[in-house]
Amino acid sequence: MDKFVEENEVFGKYSIIKREQYADFLTNFLNQQAENGYVLNLNAEWGAGKTTFLKCWYNKLKANHPVVYFDAWKTDFTHDAMTALMDSFHAQLANPISGNKALIRDFYEKGMHFIKVAVPSLAVGYLKHKSGMPDDESLLQDITDTFGINVTEDSCSDALKETLKAALEQRKKVEGINEFKTALEKIAGEYIKVTNKNFPIYIFIDELDRCRPNYAIEVIENVKHFFNTKNFVFVIATDTKQLQHSIKAIYGNNFDASIYLSRFFNQTVSLPQPKTNDYLNSIFPEIHITPHNKQEYSIDKEYITNIISDIFIYHKINSLREISKITKHVLMLQYVSNKEVNILTLFILIILKNIIMMLI
Repeated sequence: MDKFVEENEVFGKYSIIKREQYADFLTNFLNQQAENGYVLNLNAEWGAGKTTFLKCWYNKLKANHPVVYFDAWKTDFTHDAMTALMDSFHAQLANPISGNKALIRDFYEKGMHFIKVAVPSLAVGYLKHKSGMPDDESLLQDITDTFGINVTEDSCSDALKETLKAALEQRKKVEGINEFKTALEKIAGEYIKVTNKNFPIYIFIDELDRCRPNYAIEVIENVKHFFNTKNFVFVIATDTKQLQHSIKAIYGNNFDASIYLSRFFNQTVSLPQPKTNDYLNSIFPEIHITPHNKQEYSIDKEYITNIISDIFIYHKINSLREISKITKHVLMLQYVSNKEVNILTLFILIILKNIIMMLI
């Protein structure tokens, strides 16, 4: 089993959802857009099958393309999104070329511009010259070289030194973005050479809408710096409506979250939703349906399925995850009950219970 995505997550396993053709369409489209980098937002509400779709797509793509799958929810506990992202890049892209120590070292050195733990020492440790000169002297020399200002220890107050240090830090971060993108491109090129796969590199970012609001935004804010990396395609799966709520929780209710998000993506597409009736038919063989007249079993099953589907649609329960959860609840009640129970009655009662719980 692939330690990042389970190998048995394939489209054939979910044939009723019929999304493989859509994945093929996206692959063909993105392969043509990737030369200068491309960012696709895959939008679907919570429980609509985004994660399942990405994992199936990952397993289909990996035969021909390098693919990185980043589960933001699993790293939500960390305080630094960039560290988690770099770890995913290293584990899924750099491992096949681990023999190239210089390339891996360059990747981490360039990435330290973005890592929070590196910031306090950035102006003195990272910028310190190999000559071994004292920290203050090294800092002043860097300020002189970078800004063309002849600053000496005697002429520089502590306040001015801190201001110039912050400016220098910012300048190095900006320069570091291009350096890190170059390091990523080198790793990608070496990976392609070693594995005989094809460009572009696909980066799947999943589960953002389940994360803490500040962490979800931090992930997007970090990856935006290398969205236009050559031959890299970023696919960011979101429940866009929920993510907009997260953004407003950080920036305020009057903040235009829709426009904010639109700046990050080249294109937004919605994941096709399977018909509720088809999905119910695919899972109903597991359920024992008790018809009023057992001689009319097939008719009753279709009739009941249509009614339950209409009830879900009427109450705007479109999430496959929610429909599946309610169905499993029905299965459990059927299993523990010693009496014959009417399937339609069970579904109606459980749906109504869920609706009441949401209103409380």
